[in-house]
Amino acid sequence: VPVRELPRAPPRRFALSVLATTFALSVLMALAILVNTFAMAVTLHGTPQSRSPLVNWYAIEAGIPFTMAPPRPSNHPFDQVPFLTDDGGVEVFESGACLLYLADKYASSSAEERAAWTPWVVWANSELDGLCFGAVPGDHRVRGESMSKPEVRSVGRLDQILGGREWLGGDGFSGADAAA
Repeated sequence: VPVRELPRAPPRRFALSVLATTFALSVLMALAILVNTFAMAVTLHGTPQSRSPLVNWYAIEAGIPFTMAPPRPSNHPFDQVPFLTDDGGVEVFESGACLLYLADKYASSSAEERAAWTPWVVWANSELDGLCFGAVPGDHRVRGESMSKPEVRSVGRLDQILGGREWLGGDGFSGADAAA
């Protein structure tokens, strides 16, 4: 029976190169895990019955890691939700302010970019609750809605605007879309 010659082992130089590459990839993966583990931790105090789900929605769509916390205790000056904190000591209350903070911290690259969605967040916080729920400041009971009434000036105009584009604040989902 003829003896078959086995293939030669790769040169030692190649084996060291593979080992070095494997080690480098392992180090990079470990660093990525550490960066994600120690990244800015956002905590959102909220309830499903408040405007905090808007902040949750934006954070999820934007890929911002966050944890939910019970509504109380929090440092909201009026003992309401949503209330957001991060491990850098920042504290933000009110849904629009939370959206603006997260967008500014994680998604914005310029004042011009922020100008595309900031007015929508402010408008939604000042006008939209009343249109959606007939809200009266200080009285959180639902009194009816106006969003199904295009004859209401703001509703008709919002319908026109959204009829011509998919997103409120630019070319993609933003805090403006979550707010409105």
